[in-house]
Amino acid sequence: PPTVDTSIRTHMSVLVSTVGGKTERMEIVINELEGYLSERDERLETTAAGLPKILQTLYDTDVLDEDVIMAWWGDVTGQTDALEAAVEPAAAYAQKVEKDLETANKNVKDAEARLEQCKKDAKLASKEVDNARTGGNPTSEEQLREKEARRMDKVCQSALANAKPKCVACQKIAGELFNELPKAQEAAKAAELAAKANKRITELCKPLIDWLAEDDDDSSDSDSD
Repeated sequence: PPTVDTSIRTHMSVLVSTVGGKTERMEIVINELEGYLSERDERLETTAAGLPKILQTLYDTDVLDEDVIMAWWGDVTGQTDALEAAVEPAAAYAQKVEKDLETANKNVKDAEARLEQCKKDAKLASKEVDNARTGGNPTSEEQLREKEARRMDKVCQSALANAKPKCVACQKIAGELFNELPKAQEAAKAAELAAKANKRITELCKPLIDWLAEDDDDSSDSDSD
């Protein structure tokens, strides 16, 4: 199979004409290379090793200038601390959302059970009101029963009225957390991958950068002579 170097050289004329020596286009090329490698973990592992060779080839064929590569390198190394620092908070937030969702789901289950019980109690209380209604000349016992039935009916209806919005509120919270969890997990995964990619790219490209810096120093010495 063709090597990375061979594949690039096959289309080099297209790259050269596309970039046209313009710095902003060079920056697009090198940033796209980095972005491609950093998109997925498996892609980073399988293709990152070829990045130094790609950069070397693009440099040798004047698709990328040394200044562009060094500026890109400064951006890469300048992000390292921030990328590493972002991993733990992102993971912690995802774990918190997951735990909060578990609690919210339990609250929903309890609220729904409470609502169903309130509905049953309200139905029974309403039925008792109908059964306890007295006609003419009720006894004191019948009057007390009707009074108690009406009191309990009010209590049950009030409990039902309170249970409905509480149940809806619990369902809303659980729904929001359910939607937030995959976003938080994806953000945590992206933060971890970004830090990993930055570290891997830094390790792999440092020899090339050192060589470019050394070559630049040699050129400066020659010019001074």
